[in-house]
This record gives sequence, C-alpha cells and structure tokens, in this order.
Amino acid sequence: MHAQQPGITDTTAKKQINILHADKISYKKVDSLNEYQILVGHVAVQQEKTLFYCDSASINTKSNILEAFGKVHINDNDSLHIYSDYLKYLGKEKKATLTGKVSLTDGKGTLTTSKLDYDLNTHIGNYYDGGKVVNGKTVLTSKEGFYYEDTRDVYFKKDVVLTDPEYTIKTDTLLYNTYTGISTFVVPTVITSDSGRKVVKTKDGYYDTKNKKTYFGQRTEIQDGATFIVADEMASDDSTGFGEARGKVIYRDTAQKVTIFANHLNSNRKNSSFLATEKPVMILEQEEGDSLFIAADTMYSARLSDLKKYRNVPVIIESKAQQASDTAISTIKDTASSDEDNTDVITKSIAQKKDTVSALPAIVQRKRPGRKELAVKITDTINTVNDTAIIAANTFTKKDTTVTVKSVDSTIAPPMDSAALVKMAFLKKDMALQNKLSPKDTAANKNDSTNRFFEAYYHVRIFSDSLQAAGDSLFYSGEDSAFRLFKQPIVWARESQVTGDTIYLFTQNKKPSRLYVFENAFTVNKVGTGYYNQIRGRTINGYFKNGNMDYMRAKGNSESIYYAQDEDNKFIGVNKATADIIDMYFEERKPQKVVFRSNLVGTTYPMRQVNHDELRLRGFKWLDDLRPKTKYELFAN
Repeated sequence: MHAQQPGITDTTAKKQINILHADKISYKKVDSLNEYQILVGHVAVQQEKTLFYCDSASINTKSNILEAFGKVHINDNDSLHIYSDYLKYLGKEKKATLTGKVSLTDGKGTLTTSKLDYDLNTHIGNYYDGGKVVNGKTVLTSKEGFYYEDTRDVYFKKDVVLTDPEYTIKTDTLLYNTYTGISTFVVPTVITSDSGRKVVKTKDGYYDTKNKKTYFGQRTEIQDGATFIVADEMASDDSTGFGEARGKVIYRDTAQKVTIFANHLNSNRKNSSFLATEKPVMILEQEEGDSLFIAADTMYSARLSDLKKYRNVPVIIESKAQQASDTAISTIKDTASSDEDNTDVITKSIAQKKDTVSALPAIVQRKRPGRKELAVKITDTINTVNDTAIIAANTFTKKDTTVTVKSVDSTIAPPMDSAALVKMAFLKKDMALQNKLSPKDTAANKNDSTNRFFEAYYHVRIFSDSLQAAGDSLFYSGEDSAFRLFKQPIVWARESQVTGDTIYLFTQNKKPSRLYVFENAFTVNKVGTGYYNQIRGRTINGYFKNGNMDYMRAKGNSESIYYAQDEDNKFIGVNKATADIIDMYFEERKPQKVVFRSNLVGTTYPMRQVNHDELRLRGFKWLDDLRPKTKYELFAN
C-alpha cells in the first residue's frame, strides 16, 4: 500500500522523510519525544532527491531519524548508490551510518567495507575499519578511507595497497580517482611491477592506471632490472615507451657499467634509446678502476641494429686484416731471424743517404752499456701489436730482400664530414661479419653491449687517468669498441698529444688498445721545457700496452723532430728528418727510440746550435690548456 507521512511537523518540509511505499504501515508512540512509523515490505522513502529502499524500516517522526533493515539501498540523485544490511539515517543532519556488507558505487568504482559513514550534505563517505575499492582490474585496500562523490576521489590512509595487473603500489596515504583511474602520492610510496623487475620509490606524483602515464617528483628512484635512475622530476608513458627526467639526473646501468649524470634525460624504452642534455657526463667503468669520463653538450645512445636501418655504419672487419697480419708477421719473423743484428735495417738506410744525413747514425745506432740497442727489432714490435690490430701497408728493406705487407687500410672508413654526425656516411659492413650472427642470435642479443652505439655532440671532453681527449663530436660503436672523434680532435696520453682531422680510438675491455689518426696526423711529446718530440704524417697508428702508449707509426710524407737522450736522460742532440714511414717506440710511457723507414732525409744538431723555440713542424700546437686535468672539470662546466 502507499501512504503519505502524516507527522514530522517539527522539521521543515524540505527535510521531511516521505513514505513512497510499504506493504504494511503501523504507528507507535513511546513518549512525547519518540513517535514511530513502522514500515514493512518493499519499503521506499524519500528525502529531497535521495531515495531509500529496504525490507523494513522505522521513522521517528519527532527526531526525523530513519532506521532501515535488510537489503538497504540509498540512491543519491541517481549518481551514487550505497548498499548495506543496516542503516541509521539522521534526517536533520542528512548523515547516514551503514553497517554489514556495505557497498558504495558511483558507476565506475565500487567501495566495500563493514561500516561506512556518509554525509549527504557534503557527499563525503568515510570508513575506519578497513575497506576495498575495485575499479575495473584495479583493486585498492586500506584501513581508513574517505570518499568524495563530487570529485569521485577516494582518499586512502594506513596500509594502503593498490593492485593493478602490471603494478602493485604500497604506501600510507594515497588519493585515487575512480573516473580517471589516477593515483596521487603525497607520502613515501613504493611501486613494484608485476614481475618484480621494476621498483619505484617516490614521495610525490601520480600514476594513471588507465593510460599508463606517470609523473614523480621529490627525487624519485627507479630500479628497472640492471638500470637505476634518480631525478628531481620524472614522467613516463608506458603506452609509447617515452620517459623524461629533469633535475640532477643520475642514470646507471650496472650490466653495462655505465653511469650518466645530466640535468635533462629523455628515453625511449621500446628502442632502448636515450638523449641526455644540460651538462651530461657519462662514466664508463673499467675493471681496474681507471674509469672513462665523457662530457659534451648533448649525448645520444640507442641500439646499433636500429641505427643500421638508416645509416651505413663502419665496422672494422678484423677477419681479413688478421689474415694479412698473420702472413706479415710470419714473413717478417723469418726475415728478421736470418740476421744476427736488426741494426742493419737502419744502417743500410743511413748508408744510402750519406749525403743528406750528418750525425744521424750516432743518434739511431748508438749502443750504451746496460742499455737496449736503439735499433728496431721487428719481431718484438710485431708481437706487441694487439691481435685485432690492422696491419697497415709497409715495405721493409732487409739486405737484398724486400718484404711487402699487403695493405688492408681499405677496411677503415675514410675521413668523414664532421659538421653533423647525423649525416655521417660510413662504409658498408663486410658481409662476412653479417654471416656471423643468425637472425635468432641477433634478436637474442638485441640489448647486448655490442649492439649499442653512443654519440656526443659539441665540446666533447674525455678523461681517464691514462688518457684524455677533446673534440667537437664523438661516435662510439659497441661492436668494434671504437671511439671516433671528429673536427679538431685531440688525444693526450701522459706527455703525448695527438691531433688530426679524425681520430679513432679502439678499446679492449674498456682500455685503449689502438689509436688511428688520418689526415694531418700530428703527435707531440713534451720532453722538457720548450723541447717537444714531434711526428707528422698523413696517418698515424698508435698501439697501447696495458693502457699506455707502446708504439706509434706515421705514414705519408712523414716528418719528425726527435730529442735524443742518454741513459741519464740528458739531451745529446736533436734530429729533424723526413721519411715515408716513421716509427716511435715507448718505454715507461716515454719515447725511447725513433726508426725511419724508406727515403730517409735528416740532420742531427747539437743541442746548443739550434733555436729550440723555432724547431717546430708545420701545424705544431701544444694544446695542454684544452686538456682535462681532472674528472671534476667535466662536472663543473
């Protein structure tokens, strides 16, 4: 039956609880303060735009209090629905207390708890005995919670856990919007991926569970497998793979032993690339502690296999070179061993140039007690060359025998335009190397260190304890472990300085193993105040041993100035000469001897008979002021 409520004269008509339907209605007066209407069966009552449904109810007409029992349902303006087993509703204050399997839904998310207080004036609900919100595949639990109907926000407190198919979030306080699916963090929070591989520690930010977008502030830390990143601010979009970090960024890859410092870092997870700007510094860790520091205006790195889709990348093919080197070494050893003293190599060259060389034999061939002969020993020299080194073209004259080593310089890329690395056009990769890896192997090693390249643009500077360098731009390939420096590059190794149009620095186990300079190659070695050993040629090849320069060869219209010293390191003369090939050998990081090969023309002068300030080859520059003195300089600028 339907009935209109006859009482409730002490409240305004606006807040009256009106009976819409009940199967049975009865009336009971307890005293002057308590008069009840008893409703049974399919009860429906209304206050303003709010509807109440239940199995049975009682209405105190004096205090305007509603108590509902069994299958309670509150419909607040068709925008919010609350269900429970029991309801006590204060009509004057418009406040409801619900208990027993409470469920609240706004059409997007569903809140369940054992007890809920809800204010229909402010449209705010709260629980204190534990609750859960389910929104699609996202589940949130906490001990306390506050629901704001107008904004669809749920404010969770104490032991908050958000479970998403891809992430789990644990915190003490969290704000979640059931419509947008955005979680906002205001206290220390830990986000863990479903696999456990990725862990985020933050104090501020948000996570958009629907669009997979995040923003973190206040020095957030992210550990993703072997990679670690921390920054003042970070944002990412998992759907596209793009990420951005700003403010004192530290990025570390423990697998590759690479660390990057920058103020701005953009990354793309899908192609494993990153772009670092605003004073970036990269650290390449070495096993023995001599880490390599690289600074530039801009740094970029990605997979080499992706780069090859758009560029022809040079790779130094060692297979052919090694075959040539094996033949050369075998032939040279046989020839060298046929003589008792390799000094004849130099002696015959000098004898053929008597008219143009004055005191050169005294410098080159002079023997001293307790000291190695200054003559070159070809067998020992060749044995010191790295196994992967490319043997350059050369002709050794030995008595009546001429040994020719076939040139394999064609495997090295020619000089490139250094105006823009993006436009670099390198030699095509040798097919033999491509056949080494099957498509399956290539996919398996997609993120291997050999499948990485690195570029640095403008004001490049490199520092390690054993080597420093500077230049306009740099390209590094993990496939051949070679640093390529462009546009006025400079490399310093102890007291030696090397310059040229382009410089390749090859490494093994992250240590320098070989240096190749082409076009206008020039090396300077400071041996005293105002005294500089100098070698100039079209190209220069240098080889390292244990990270220190061991041997250097200049080719193509080579020139040299060399200061000879005795066993007490006293200067005994200075030689100025030209030859097709000039070799310089080092001991204890210092030049110990110079050997001239083919078409030697030179003169040796006593120390006091020359102006040492003018004893300079064309293009000489001592650029020590550009040399990074410490690793800290790279962070300061």
